[in-house]
Amino acid sequence: MREADLRARLETHLGSGYSLMWSDTVVLSALGQQTVTQALAGGMPCKQIWLAAWEALELPLRER
Repeated sequence: MREADLRARLETHLGSGYSLMWSDTVVLSALGQQTVTQALAGGMPCKQIWLAAWEALELPLRER
């Protein structure tokens, strides 16, 4: 998964404006107490970040 795909998925579920704010402010334990933005900057794989976001947002299994 590429960063563009991750961003598109977040926008689909959160909306374009809110997805950016959510990525910058919500700390996820599955990302080692980092935000999505911090995890991306640290080089964490996008698929791992998406799975953490998917879990935090309690999205349906089909979205995984």
